[in-house]
Amino acid sequence: MWTTTSGAGAERYSLSSAPTQGALPDLASSQAVDTVERYPGAKLLHSVPFQPCPAEAGLATYSLPGARTLEVAFSVNNGQAVVAQYQRPAAVGDAPEAMSALQQAVCYAP
Repeated sequence: MWTTTSGAGAERYSLSSAPTQGALPDLASSQAVDTVERYPGAKLLHSVPFQPCPAEAGLATYSLPGARTLEVAFSVNNGQAVVAQYQRPAAVGDAPEAMSALQQAVCYAP
């Protein structure tokens, strides 16, 4: 995980990967449950296909308490569930390097 700044303006990125026998819809459902459990008060704003990926992947956007936004990119590649998260202040737009890192993580995971 990396953090670009500290305090309320912090942008955070994390990546996880685990073996799975499920498909993308299973991962989408489980990541939604995991997110609302991990971040009480989180609200799903939208979930769409993650267009930059050549294979199936999803991108869910959440509003978090404290005026924060969470982007969760996810895919299932070669039996691995890959989930990358990018959290930022809601007033700040997505950092291109963070969105590129999400794409790299979920689109080209081994």
